[in-house]
Amino acid sequence: MNKRERVEQVLNGMLPDRVPVCLINFMSIAGDNKLSLGNFFRNGDQMAKLHIQALEEFDHDMVHIQNGVVSVAEALGCKVEMFDNVPPVVKDYIISDVIEWVKLKIPNFDKRGSLTGELLQATKTIVNKLGDSVFIRAEAELGPFTLAGQIMGIENFLIQLTDPDKAEDIMKLLDFLTEVVIAFCLEQSKAGAHLIGIGDPLGGPELCSPKYYYTFSLPFQKKVVNSLKRKGVRLVIHMCGKLTPIFNRVLETKAAAYEIDYKNDIDEIRKIRENVCLIGNIDPSGVMANGSKEEVVKNAMKAIDGLGKNGHFILGPGCDLPYQTPKENINALVYTAHQHGKYL
Repeated sequence: MNKRERVEQVLNGMLPDRVPVCLINFMSIAGDNKLSLGNFFRNGDQMAKLHIQALEEFDHDMVHIQNGVVSVAEALGCKVEMFDNVPPVVKDYIISDVIEWVKLKIPNFDKRGSLTGELLQATKTIVNKLGDSVFIRAEAELGPFTLAGQIMGIENFLIQLTDPDKAEDIMKLLDFLTEVVIAFCLEQSKAGAHLIGIGDPLGGPELCSPKYYYTFSLPFQKKVVNSLKRKGVRLVIHMCGKLTPIFNRVLETKAAAYEIDYKNDIDEIRKIRENVCLIGNIDPSGVMANGSKEEVVKNAMKAIDGLGKNGHFILGPGCDLPYQTPKENINALVYTAHQHGKYL
């Protein structure tokens, strides 16, 4: 059984030989080579090369291709600021009021030199070099709700959500951004990725009232999933924070998988979840970057035992591995899956 087959079995509800591993290591591979993220994220060929090197070194199953969460905002016209060892951020917003959605246009994502263009280049190169031997997950970055906050400022966007006079334009903005997200997902699929990922952290209960998630985020997540399903494209949704207050509703999206972070109690999640694939949920900073190898193994075993019952589970960090994550901790995570990752 090769790496792709192992992940495919999990996504299809079957029990492979062991729990697969997904590493969200797009920053740590640059850190291992002492590269500035600001340069690395604009070089798709180099990203692909280091992902392939990391695969050979760590022997994980799912390659996770990402370069931050601002590339779509940049493609839409936002200016971004790049850093050496932390992800880029939006520097200048392109709209200040939801009514300005009318001036936005779906961008050309494949332009070389842009963050989206280099991300797509990394996907294409990895697909061409690795073929079907490894499972390839490529990010389309953000869901429509969080993307709206990025292009106009999170606080500004959340304030406008409370104004009933703006409700119609909010929905039109989110409809437009849904088309943007779908378009980029399809570009990643056309590049050869087996699974496309989006994150929607702004919709989580730690940042936003569940009422607003149900009204302004969930319906558009569903639109993305359903539109992609009609084209044979699978989606994984990542949402930061403790999701248990809304997780039963998140599952309404019917995504192929859900990535959860370490703040979620394993027993609570298991009570809520249906037979859906979960990815996670090791603490990327406290355990993976700053913990000991023993802590990594302990937490990995806990996740495998708690979330891997009856299958439907892929082991990995609950969010992005920091730039300075030690190699020995990554090795410990993968080793635990290889040696002890039997489904119960």
